[in-house]
Amino acid sequence: MTKRRAIIHIGAPFVGGSPISRFLRENRVALRKQGFYFPASPGQPAHRRLVLFAANFLPGMPFARNVIANFAMPPYADPAEQEAARREFQDDFRAEMASMPESMHTVLLCAEQFMFLEAGEVEQLAFFLREFFDDFTIVCHLQRQDRLLEEAYTSLLVWGEAGDISDFFQQDGQNLNLDYADILARWTAVFGDGAVKPWVYDPGIPGSVDAPGMMLSLLGVTDGNSFSLPQRRVPSISRAGQSILKELNEALAALPEPLDRTGRRFLFASLQQSYQGEGYQPDPSARLAVMDHYADANETLRQTWFPERSQLFGPIDSSDTGDSVMAPAEPRALLRLFADVVVLSAKNERQLESEKSFLEGLLHLREKAQQKAERRFRMALSSDRRHIRARINLAKLLIDGGKTEQADSVLDVPESDVSGATQTELDRLDRLRTKQMRLKRSSAKAAQASAKGN
Repeated sequence: MTKRRAIIHIGAPFVGGSPISRFLRENRVALRKQGFYFPASPGQPAHRRLVLFAANFLPGMPFARNVIANFAMPPYADPAEQEAARREFQDDFRAEMASMPESMHTVLLCAEQFMFLEAGEVEQLAFFLREFFDDFTIVCHLQRQDRLLEEAYTSLLVWGEAGDISDFFQQDGQNLNLDYADILARWTAVFGDGAVKPWVYDPGIPGSVDAPGMMLSLLGVTDGNSFSLPQRRVPSISRAGQSILKELNEALAALPEPLDRTGRRFLFASLQQSYQGEGYQPDPSARLAVMDHYADANETLRQTWFPERSQLFGPIDSSDTGDSVMAPAEPRALLRLFADVVVLSAKNERQLESEKSFLEGLLHLREKAQQKAERRFRMALSSDRRHIRARINLAKLLIDGGKTEQADSVLDVPESDVSGATQTELDRLDRLRTKQMRLKRSSAKAAQASAKGN
């Protein structure tokens, strides 16, 4: 297998990792034309499966305890479950790398949770990736620790992981390992000094480059007009909205079943729509305490990586007293939002029942319609000017019908079709390839078990 270059964006969280992931995903077609490949098997839009492959994501482990790193993901129940997930990911990634066009010279990997990997976990990641790549660039985007915590606060509040903002700063601000010098030392120890390229983002310093702009510069792209550049989505909920959310979290904690991710997202969207504005600010003493805690590490970072700077980050504006004490939520607003959550849960239950009946009906009809539909899609493949759409339809039909081997030639898409495909069509092809690989492995395991039994 031809080895290639890998560019890995490792964070930091809330400093543009999500916009970079969206930028790479939304511009996959344009990037492929220039030889850059953003893989699907490590996860979409961010490559969390690759993070979880390297992380010891078990109860009690540092990664699982870090509220920013795990971001409301439950850890694996036991080592056996984790090892099975790792093997499945390895198979998926190896298959995708083997099928990648030869014209792709650089693979782009991105997940802000990479930053919280321990030294041994970074070594495990490197050991696996060296199977495919012989040149690495490790990129990270850093911002002042108190600002990172401020942006993290609302997101963590949505997941029920935070209370008052000043308490959050005091309890978690010094325990989340935002020592950038130590973090970069782990990565340089494994990949070498020349491979690691940190950037500083500080809106208070002129010339500070945002995350998508940094990525374009790193890739050497001069014509930025041919790419869509997403904006940073900084969580923005007013103080009244944050108060409602805090009290609602306390009420939800008393329920026998926790609110699922869909409900949490609905909650956040409702609050953003109705309660836009600036949220609570930590008092200046809380900010200063966080920055004092990291002062020596930040100075080491400046001397090592940014000696041309007189200071690493802009100063704290001590005149901003903020408002760090949460006021009680307005009762009617709280009750109205809680009612919305209950309605959502009931709606989801009815929807699931409806989908179950619909799927049972499809299964009943599928066998009868399989051959007729297959003929129709093969005819479309030879006549439809949008070949890619016909390929998707036919591949899905074959895979759903258990004809995974026949789907190989259909999923082998010519470059002429790829260049004319939309992002949605490319994503559907990637999902079909992943499903096909899993079904092939399951069939092979079943065949081996049958052979041993005989």
